[in-house]
Amino acid sequence: MTKVAEVEILSPKRTDLMQIDHRSIIVEDEFNHRGENNFGDIKALALNIVANGVLDPLLGHKVKGEDRFVLTEGNRRLRAIKLAFKNNADGEVGFEDISKIKLIPMRMVSSNKKDRLLIQASTGFGKVPLTDLEKAKLYTDLIELSIAEGKKRGEAIKELVTRLGISQPSVSNTLKLNDLD
Repeated sequence: MTKVAEVEILSPKRTDLMQIDHRSIIVEDEFNHRGENNFGDIKALALNIVANGVLDPLLGHKVKGEDRFVLTEGNRRLRAIKLAFKNNADGEVGFEDISKIKLIPMRMVSSNKKDRLLIQASTGFGKVPLTDLEKAKLYTDLIELSIAEGKKRGEAIKELVTRLGISQPSVSNTLKLNDLD
């Protein structure tokens, strides 16, 4: 006879996931390393989000003392959400019911710039990945922040390799693209 394992029932806990209004999200200039021509088909993403809601939460942090949030990750989704609201207001077909996106999920993350860039570097490889040149600029910013913290360049690259789970040659080759820009 097979013995069935007992299942432990866990009490619900407060999480760092919040439901917020998209209008309360701040997008920092030049924080997102994705180029303007690398956002993919935003209208198709907007239609998907209208139909299914936001399945993958945006990432950001709360502005102290305000009901506003700074976006770390989710620029494509936020653009699609804004387009969905605009198209709904314009009466465009497919955008009649935006009830699933009245509030959108945002997971709270660190407000530390280096931590935020590392999040962007490790999660920014979704259906529309960052280009190699965009990655090169992002890696450079991360290395510069580590150097500003007192690390040597080699230590900064080693930290990047460890935090992102990629090889050192991959980082070095990507960084060489900065010389071509």
